Amino acid sequence: MKKITISAFALLALLTSVSSCTKSKSTTTTPTTTPTTSTSTTSTPSPNAGNVDGALVSLKTDVMTTTAGYTVNVTTEIGLASFFGATGNSGALIEGGTITVNSYNLEKQTNNSYMKMATVGQTPADLNFSSNDSKWVIGGATNVPAFSYNHNIPFPEYTGTIPDAITRSSGVTVTFTGKISDADSIMLFIVKGSTSIIRTFAGTAASGTISASDLSGLPAVADNSAIMEVIPYSITVNTQGSKKYAFIKEHAIVKSINVN
Repeated sequence: MKKITISAFALLALLTSVSSCTKSKSTTTTPTTTPTTSTSTTSTPSPNAGNVDGALVSLKTDVMTTTAGYTVNVTTEIGLASFFGATGNSGALIEGGTITVNSYNLEKQTNNSYMKMATVGQTPADLNFSSNDSKWVIGGATNVPAFSYNHNIPFPEYTGTIPDAITRSSGVTVTFTGKISDADSIMLFIVKGSTSIIRTFAGTAASGTISASDLSGLPAVADNSAIMEVIPYSITVNTQGSKKYAFIKEHAIVKSINVN
């Protein structure tokens, strides 16, 4: 089974790429540089980047791979935090002190972002996101206040399926009706190498489509080395002191696919 990892740097680099406040279909394709440390990246939405001073993300991923006709699902829970040096500027991150979610310490990265990953078979196996609690405790630092906040809302869910293969000349449509819950918005994300396509839809959308013209730049692959994701998410903006922070709950359903 191919090992698929998630790069925190890629997650946080996309904070300014996609507006979570968009309630209609996005009309732009967002190119992404594939990080050298991963074979897959999960897109993280932007909480109206001009209005907030940081983002704290509770992310659940379900990664599905098929080997010899058998589909294996691996669930991973990830806590991510970033604090902006200036309001809306996610390109210049600053330290926030000691950061925990549900009492698990996040590890500071070289770009001042913070991450903690938990998956089955490792220690810890999860971050206790199954309770819907995301109890954040921020130690604080210069320009980041110390505070606690429990982002206690249901995780968004997608209970549908992702196709094994897509055909570029036909485009791809994913049905959302009856399969999405507790989401403000939904992203469709397809990536192969340095080519990626992101589309954002309202959480109430009946379906999401990526057109044939949008898919035309993807390379054809027959070894399941392309990635498709359905990502429902919700955002709560909370004020701490004089700062506003976006608390994001996100569920990424990830599958290796072929592109015809």
